[in-house]
Amino acid sequence: NSPDLPIKISGTAVRSIRHHASRITTHGEALDWVAASGIVGIESIEQELGGQPQRLYTVHLTFAELEDAAVGERVFDVLIQGQPVLEGFDIAAETGGSLRGIVKSFTGIRGDSTIQIRFRNTRGEATLSGLQIVPE
Repeated sequence: NSPDLPIKISGTAVRSIRHHASRITTHGEALDWVAASGIVGIESIEQELGGQPQRLYTVHLTFAELEDAAVGERVFDVLIQGQPVLEGFDIAAETGGSLRGIVKSFTGIRGDSTIQIRFRNTRGEATLSGLQIVPE
């Protein structure tokens, strides 16, 4: 049973998008039903950790290009706890096109009360399909 942990999502024009999971091709650990939907225009996510003592976490981020942006049209950086983990990330370039899901995982993320993820746009708007935070 998953705990009820508040999450804050911010952005100036956040919107959701979804496709049927059968339209999604996945790479590696990505699940088609997770990659099939997402939020676009995201600037930050702050996930509360339920008052856990300070410890290390693995953060899994699922991405998919769901709006047919071509290579170079959606490029952004991702920072976790203020540290860059992805720079110049282009989902279409990484996956080979649209409607293809991919998971990027980051270990050794130190957190106590929250994990903060920020997105910095270089071109277009950042998008995210899934977030999983696992204690190490």
